Amino acid sequence: MLSVLLAHWTPTGTILHAVFNGKAGYTLFFVLSGYLISRILFNERIKETPISKALSLFYARRTLRIFPIYYLTLFVVWTFGLIPSNIWSYIMYFQNIQFAINDSFDGVNSHLWSLAVEEQFYLVWPFMMLLTPKQHLLKAIVISAAIGPLSRLVGIEWFGAIGKNIEMIQLLTPTTLDCFGMGALLAYFETYRFDSYLKFVRSLGPLLIGITGVLLYLVFRHFREGILDDLFHRTVISLWCIYLIPLNFRINTSRYSQTLVFKAFLHIGKVSYGMYLFHNYVKVWFDWFRAYLIQNLNSETLVAMINATTENKIQFVLLTILTIMLSSFSWWLIESPMNRLKRYFPYS
Repeated sequence: MLSVLLAHWTPTGTILHAVFNGKAGYTLFFVLSGYLISRILFNERIKETPISKALSLFYARRTLRIFPIYYLTLFVVWTFGLIPSNIWSYIMYFQNIQFAINDSFDGVNSHLWSLAVEEQFYLVWPFMMLLTPKQHLLKAIVISAAIGPLSRLVGIEWFGAIGKNIEMIQLLTPTTLDCFGMGALLAYFETYRFDSYLKFVRSLGPLLIGITGVLLYLVFRHFREGILDDLFHRTVISLWCIYLIPLNFRINTSRYSQTLVFKAFLHIGKVSYGMYLFHNYVKVWFDWFRAYLIQNLNSETLVAMINATTENKIQFVLLTILTIMLSSFSWWLIESPMNRLKRYFPYS
C-alpha cells in the first residue's frame, strides 16, 4: 500500500517516485491474493468439501468483503461527478478493459483497474483450483504463471501493430497471471508439501530469491525502454514478494508480533482495501478543501500555513493520515459489520 501511495503522491522525477512506481505495490497485491485465495481453495480440497459448496462459500465471502464498500464508494464519487458516463464499466468490473480500449486511463479513477483484474481472476481461478485433478494441479499453476509474460509478449506486438500504447496491455488480466501464479505456487507447497515449505521458509532461500528479484528489477528499471522490462518486470517483482510472504510468517511466530509497531502495521493491513479505494479521492477532496480555505480566509498567516501543505513531505504525511483515518472509519462502520456476516458462510 505504501508503494502505491508513494507512486501516486510523489512528484514524477523524484527518487521515491522512480523506485515506488506503483508496479511493486500492484504486484504484491496480486501475488498475495493468489497465495491467500489458493490456500483457501486447497484447504477445501483437503477437507473434501463438495465443489458446489466450496464455490458458494468462496463467492459469498468475497462478495461480503469486496462489494459493499466498493459500490458505496462508486456511488459517492459518482455524485461528486468524478466518474464519467461509462460508469457501467466500473459496476461490471470491466474498467481495465475499457482503459485498454480507450488507450488511456481515467484520471482519479485510474487505480480501480487492479480491482477489475482481481474480480476477473476470481471468475476463473476457483474453478481451476477445485476442478483440476491433484496430480495435474502443480502443472496447471506453472502453466498459468507462464501465461503472464507470454501474454505480455503477444499483447505488446499486437498493440504496437495497431498503434496503441503498449503499456496499456499490462492492464489486462492474462498479463498478471505470473503474479497470481507465484502466489499460488507458494500456497501449493505450504499445503501439500509443508515440510519442504517449512525448510524453505527457515532457510536463506526466500532471502536469496528476494535479492535476485530486487537486482533484476533494478537492472530492468535501468533499461526500462527495453523489451525485458516490458516482459518480466512483474515476474521479478513477484520473486521479491516470495521473500516477503514467508518473512511475514516468520514475524507472526516471533516475539516481534507483540510490538506496537507490528500491531500498527496489522491495522494498516486490515484497512488497506479502504486505503486503496479512497486514496486518490482523498487527494482530490483535500485539494478542493485547501483551495476553498485559501479563497475564503482573510488571514495571511493562515493562508501561508495552508500553502505550506503543498510541500511534498508535508502533503504526503497529511494525505496518509487522512486516508488511514477515513479507512479506519469505513472499517468500523461498514466493512467490519459486513465481515461479521461471514459467520453464516463458514468454511468447512
